Parts: sequence; C-alpha cells; structure tokens
Amino acid sequence: MLDFSARSSNGKLMDTLLMLLLIPLVAAFIIGLLSYAFYWYEVASSPHRAVFERAAAGHPWRLLAHLMLLSSIAQLAAYASVLLGLWPGMYRPSPGQRKTDAGAPVIFVHGLYHSAGGWFAIRRRFQRAGVRNLYAITYNSLRDGVPDISQQLTQRMREVLAAHPGRKVFLVGHSTGGLVIRMTLTAPEIAAHVAGAVTLGAPHHGSKLAALGVGRTARDLLWGGEFIRRLNAMPQPDLPVLSLYTEFDNMVLPPEATRIPAGAIWREEAVGLSSHVGLLFNRKATERVLAFYREHQS
Repeated sequence: MLDFSARSSNGKLMDTLLMLLLIPLVAAFIIGLLSYAFYWYEVASSPHRAVFERAAAGHPWRLLAHLMLLSSIAQLAAYASVLLGLWPGMYRPSPGQRKTDAGAPVIFVHGLYHSAGGWFAIRRRFQRAGVRNLYAITYNSLRDGVPDISQQLTQRMREVLAAHPGRKVFLVGHSTGGLVIRMTLTAPEIAAHVAGAVTLGAPHHGSKLAALGVGRTARDLLWGGEFIRRLNAMPQPDLPVLSLYTEFDNMVLPPEATRIPAGAIWREEAVGLSSHVGLLFNRKATERVLAFYREHQS
C-alpha cells in the first residue's frame, strides 16, 4: 500500500527548500533592477551620462542589463557569504600564521548590512600572495552609527598592534567601511600606526539611497547629511590612501558621491564595469588592493 502521507511530507519539504532558494534569487534580481533604475534616473540628465554612453558604445540598454546581471550575481555571493561571517577564522589568523607572515597585518571593515564573510574573495587573494595576518571587524548596522564603529575599529587596531609589536596595520574598507576608516584616521595618534588604507566604493559624500535604509548607520550615510558634512570638514590624514570606485555604482548615488572630498591628497582610481557590491569580487579591484598593500605594507 502506498504511503501517501510520507510522499506528501517529502513534497512539502522540497517546496520549502525551493522557496528558500528562490527568495534570495528574487531579492537579488529586484535589488539589481530597482537600484539601476535609480542609477539611470540620476545619470540620464547629468554630465555623468557621457561616461555611461562611452561605455555603452551605442547600446545603453544592453549595458544596463549587463550591470543589473552583475549586481544580481554579486548580491547572491554576498548572501552566501553571510554564513562565512559566523566562522571565527574570518576575523583573525591562527597563531601559526602570525609567525610566518612578516608583512603588515590587514584589518577589513565591511559595508552596510554586510558581514566579515563578504571579504572571502579578497582574503583568498591575499592568502595566495602569502599575506596571512588578516583580521576583520563586524558591527550592527541597525544599532551602530559610524562614530561607534570607528571606536570598535580603534579597539581592534589596539589588539592587532599588541599582537604584532613593532608593526603598523593596513586598513581596507568597503562602502561604509571606507567612511569608518576615514573617521578613524582623523585621530593623529591612531593614524600614526597605519601603513596605508584602501576604500572601495565609499560613499564619500553620502548616498541618496541611504534615505531608504533603516538603522543608525544608514542615517549617517544620508546624501549631504550632517555626519557627512562633519566628516568631510575634518583634517585628512597625511598617509597613503587609495580610493577605488566604479562609475557604475548602483548604491552610492549620485555618481559623484563616490569621489574623494576636495582637498584630499589621496589617490583615486576607477575600476571599470562593476556594481557596488561587485567591487568585493571584481578582479581588477582586488589586484589594486593587493598592489597598494605591497607598496605600503611597512
């Protein structure tokens, strides 16, 4: 006699699993679609449209579709990386690794609503290059403002410096993490212990899309908001800083919000076709981060 109840239970389990798989797929597609709709709204009637049209080579809708696809793939990778953020190895090297790496220790600072797991691609590239002293911080985007996160980074730096006496640290931040690093470096006594820093897709002037976010961190990212104005008025650190950005950023809007503040003496470079989250997985961006580290690791 057939066991229809067992078959029904198995069918429900499969339906549930399928739904769990479909939710991130649909979410990634919707985020890519809506964010690039906002991007086009900002770009269509601005001087930045000339940059977009040069890249489009006469096929603007094809380029937009390509960017939306890149964004969706990057979002899915970011979702998958959340589980990696639960692994303690994402936050510190093993004692054995500390003994075998003579370079400057690296501290990664993730972006809004992300986790330390999002650094897995860049971490792997660093490890393949022989860089083992890799650290990270994490924070609560709903509870913590950028000044609070900056204090957490400062404390993490003290711990790392204590574990590596006689060395300076190297800082890498994506999106909001870049602003956290910038604020931390405004303290001269902290900046003195930093060999260099790289920001990826940092909203140096905030972002209009931050108005759609929730939590204290998002409030600090408002386009032209109080915190952004205060941060950009602070003294800029006199040390090697590289700002990497994409001219097709779908989260930091308008496009000029990704550019470094006036008067900053840092280097800045565009990395070509990439979405905002895609900067974490963009080969050119990863190679530039590693090259800058090699140039300023001591």
